[in-house]
Amino acid sequence: MRSPALFALCAVLALAGALVAVWRSPAPDAERSGVGGHAAPVGTPRSAALREPLAPHLRALVSEAQLAGDRGDHLRAVELAERVLAVVPDEPVALAIRGSCLIGAEGDLDRAIALAPLPWMLRNRATLRSRRRDWPGVLADLERFLRDEPPTALVLAQRGEARLKHGGDLAGALEDAAAAIRLDARSAPAWRLLAHARRTQGEREGAFAAMRKAVSIDAEYLPAAEELGAMCVEAGDADEALRLLDAVVARDPDRALARGARGTALMFKGRQPEAVEDLARAAALQPEDPSWAANLASAHLRAAAWSEACAAAERALAVAPDHVIALRARGLGREALGDLDGARADLERVAALDPRRTESDMALREALARLRAR
Repeated sequence: MRSPALFALCAVLALAGALVAVWRSPAPDAERSGVGGHAAPVGTPRSAALREPLAPHLRALVSEAQLAGDRGDHLRAVELAERVLAVVPDEPVALAIRGSCLIGAEGDLDRAIALAPLPWMLRNRATLRSRRRDWPGVLADLERFLRDEPPTALVLAQRGEARLKHGGDLAGALEDAAAAIRLDARSAPAWRLLAHARRTQGEREGAFAAMRKAVSIDAEYLPAAEELGAMCVEAGDADEALRLLDAVVARDPDRALARGARGTALMFKGRQPEAVEDLARAAALQPEDPSWAANLASAHLRAAAWSEACAAAERALAVAPDHVIALRARGLGREALGDLDGARADLERVAALDPRRTESDMALREALARLRAR
């Protein structure tokens, strides 16, 4: 019988790996932009490709499309923009609205910027690029934006995030966080950026304090709420984590970090069926992150579902062949299934990759002793 506490330890370690990925997540204002929330104001719609202003009825359609984007009604915004583009195919504002609101239509935003590089278009494209983790592109667009527009807390927070991810410019990120907070002390994205920078510095308490501040300012700012929940899981506070993460998942059930972190917290609470459901969903939403599949394997181990544990571990190892949590889970699962040679190979690999784990993990240590004594 394996100790539940040891499985909890493994889940914490796997979640810590997932939290590293959090700091590579989309820019802090990604959900407050024309892509995922409120579109930036664009002024009077006018085509730079034409000598004359748009016809009044087309201008009205563009304005209505902007308002729809502002409300988050992206389907309506795209529908209205396409009615304009059917008449004037190179109308930059309509192109930019469609490029900002329609997944897969980013090329329209590029075309719009080539025709009329309005500042709000550059900021929207920076947000799209942040989702692809194109940090040099984010920085390039935001620097162009800031040449023509005064800085805002949102833009500085977005630039600071890109600085932190591109080349590890911690000093630049801290500078942008401080400037953003000076401009707007109620900017949740600015405090979230500060939390990321503090985390990078190794200042755990400072990171917690800054992320709590972001959530206290705007409890509906889901990126900060889910990250704070994940930090609570990592710190062992499952109850607080569930309070935060239940609210996030209720608003958006397809956030990988929220589902994965909540699944780990549920595991700590002994709610295995719910934990498996959440972790499986997180792994499906973000298959490129092996941490969720590794955590899922650990959850299956707690339920003595050996075959399922091995299958989940295989998915993690297909992405990261030396993922120690997945190797550990597969090794223990293989031993329970009678594949002793495979089990020993996996657990010896864990011991070679992470000797400290072998010393602190009783289940791993005992399994290796049994396998070596055969």
